[in-house]
Amino acid sequence: MRTPPVPGGFYRKPALSVCTGNGDFGIIESGTPGGHPAIVCTLPGSAQLNIEELDARGSGGTGVGVRRVAGLKKIEGPGGYWDPVQRLYVLTYADPACGYCTGTPIGYATAPSLYSGWAAPGNLGWNAPAFGRRIFNGNSCGGQPRTVTVLDGQAWQIIDLWLGIRNEAAAATHLVPLTYTPTPGVAGDGQLWRPPLRLDC
Repeated sequence: MRTPPVPGGFYRKPALSVCTGNGDFGIIESGTPGGHPAIVCTLPGSAQLNIEELDARGSGGTGVGVRRVAGLKKIEGPGGYWDPVQRLYVLTYADPACGYCTGTPIGYATAPSLYSGWAAPGNLGWNAPAFGRRIFNGNSCGGQPRTVTVLDGQAWQIIDLWLGIRNEAAAATHLVPLTYTPTPGVAGDGQLWRPPLRLDC
């Protein structure tokens, strides 16, 4: 194994206790000055969403975290970011999980803290789909969400444009800017629902 270019860095998977297994993951920068980054991950099988704090180098987990974020399950492709204007964390994910699918719906959850207060919009009605209001785009620009990255202060949703073949190594990647604009409304208020996130495909 060659020496990493960053002192103290290495090429091994971090040792984690909340984000275990080999599910999908994304990295979220802390919104607190001097705070540590976190990994957001799905657990294979249940596809629940967990978050674990990483140490300062990102070489291991601290054990601080939250399991089953906002009660979400059967999702994948998580990503997230800190919105400094709204002062909240935003997570996005494929909702529901669908391996290598095209046109996958994308949902969201928000919280004022990385490790508490997570909520995804609820829904009402007999047999109403749980994801009815947390979906902000019904087909992810024709692809499937993978994660979120922040470039020069702008959050971008990364979307895989799957080909529907056995070897997906040639699949393209599409980046779409994410902007969170608070909108009023809760399930049962009799008003039109407008999700605060949008994808301009």
